[in-house]
Amino acid sequence: MEKCNAKLLSPTRKISKDTLQKSNETIKKLTQPPEWIRIGSVVGGCIGVGLLITETAGFIIGKIVWPIGMVTVGIVSVEDLVSGIVSVIKVLGKLI
Repeated sequence: MEKCNAKLLSPTRKISKDTLQKSNETIKKLTQPPEWIRIGSVVGGCIGVGLLITETAGFIIGKIVWPIGMVTVGIVSVEDLVSGIVSVIKVLGKLI
């Protein structure tokens, strides 16, 4: 009986170990975004801040039409940066 149990438990342990290893690899991929995503988020945020500064200068100069378009795009870009930072903090519990 013990030989039969040993024959059954050995493959079961191997399958469980393989499944756990694949699961841990998947979790690692999901919780650690690639470097290019972080770089892209920072670049997008910098562009958004630049657009907001340009929009402010446009209002100071007295233009009305083109600063309105820039403020929309700038706010969306900065919001994307903040959203990315918040999601990374939620997933990892710290800022990268």
